[in-house]
Amino acid sequence: MKHLTIILIVGLFTLTACNHQPAKSAGLVKNENTPYQVNPKGQNSIYQLAGIWTNQDKKTLSLNDLRGKVQVLAMVFTHCQAACPRITGDIKTIESQIAPGKLDKVGFVLVSFDAERDTSSQLNSFYNKMNLDKHWNLLHGNEEQIRALSVLLNVSYKKGQEGIYAHSNIITVLDTSGNIQFQQEGLGADPKEILSNINNLVNSF
Repeated sequence: MKHLTIILIVGLFTLTACNHQPAKSAGLVKNENTPYQVNPKGQNSIYQLAGIWTNQDKKTLSLNDLRGKVQVLAMVFTHCQAACPRITGDIKTIESQIAPGKLDKVGFVLVSFDAERDTSSQLNSFYNKMNLDKHWNLLHGNEEQIRALSVLLNVSYKKGQEGIYAHSNIITVLDTSGNIQFQQEGLGADPKEILSNINNLVNSF
């Protein structure tokens, strides 16, 4: 696990900084709209990844500590001026439409691409700037952890000049065991389908 050869896959993508590009990969089936739905044979829990992450409150945790809730996850970086605040806003919209009685069964996770600059203090500033709440974890780790996670999530990224990352914009829904159940690509998409998937998962436990 420590030396993932599949990391090389990421170099095959052509990206535009702070914009989205299609993320095509085995295990995902594109439907007639923008979302991706998971082929059950391609399920693979992200909680298998070893490593310790740190959140906006300087709390250390493993990905496995997220187990037990439905998690809505995206990869961002806080110095992004366009796509990342937008995708965070899209997830806030999703959160606002989950029934209050179900909300405690759902978590929201942002994982930073920027291992160097997105310290806990920086993540905390972004957390406050975006007016996030107790249901959110903003995580940073080392470059190897970030790359390994991005491969499992089918998220492509590349660091450019002045620390600006080109990356795909994908919101992922994980079940309580960390398996990918749904992915939606793009900004400002209708949350109806992703909310349906979240509600179905919440209702199952």
